[in-house]
Amino acid sequence: MVQGMLRFSALSALGCIPFSLLAGMGHLTGTSVLVFVLLALVVPVLVYRNMHVRLGMEFPWRTGMYVYSWLGWNVFFLAGNGLVPLSVTLTAPWQITIVWAAVMLLAIVLMVGTASLLTAFFNRPRQLGLVDETLDIAVYSLPLPMLLLGDLLVLDVSDPLVAMQISNTVFGMLALVVYALVILTMATIALYLYPRHGENKAVRLCRILVTAAVWLAINGHMLYGWKPEWSYMVLDFLLPVFRGSYLVYVTPGLFEVVVLYISMWLGRWVETIWERRQNQKEKIANVDIIMPSKNNNDK
Repeated sequence: MVQGMLRFSALSALGCIPFSLLAGMGHLTGTSVLVFVLLALVVPVLVYRNMHVRLGMEFPWRTGMYVYSWLGWNVFFLAGNGLVPLSVTLTAPWQITIVWAAVMLLAIVLMVGTASLLTAFFNRPRQLGLVDETLDIAVYSLPLPMLLLGDLLVLDVSDPLVAMQISNTVFGMLALVVYALVILTMATIALYLYPRHGENKAVRLCRILVTAAVWLAINGHMLYGWKPEWSYMVLDFLLPVFRGSYLVYVTPGLFEVVVLYISMWLGRWVETIWERRQNQKEKIANVDIIMPSKNNNDK
């Protein structure tokens, strides 16, 4: 599997890197980045299909997972702390070309490797109930918003002048990221829990609404609700925002996974109670139907 993945990455890189270098004449230009982004989406898909049909290559990889991985790593490299802040101080063109080619090769390997891991993750056997459901929804909905959120919160604005200059822009982008997180999470919960296997639609709709409402309530309270004084010290330690700490890439995601689990548990609890009551009503109705027939037979 590893050999197939490395071979696949090498062939994909050969189809992406030379054309990107030619487009930018070896430099990190907007044209070369655009060419690489487009080729990194199309070429690996074509290479995989060709290798799968002609060579019978098998390793855990799905096109949808690759597209998701491609989107995530492009957000990291282009919108975050990847390619955009990359400054090459070299003067020799061949040295710049080597550095730029190495960065593109790393991006291809990360995209392919992440797609393989995601495919293996979603193909795993589900034996943990709510834990598996929570992890599925978290992996679908959280990585991109948490990555963008970390890119904003990791900024070091300890200098008051810098803080004044970027405050409006940063808080405006934070609002957009929060909206994106809410929309993506709500859509993922609805699509993931949508009744596809004969579940009662009314009961499942109730579960979806309860899950979404609890998730919104907890996050809304954490953002705007009352909190004890000691909690601010804990938050300051676990979430050191605007201080250049990379911990902001980790703790918000872990918190959202916990919130998702609580929301899923409460939604499932409501669904279970509703189903039990429906089963009890059906049993009572069946008894009422059977008992009169017995009485008539006795007469």
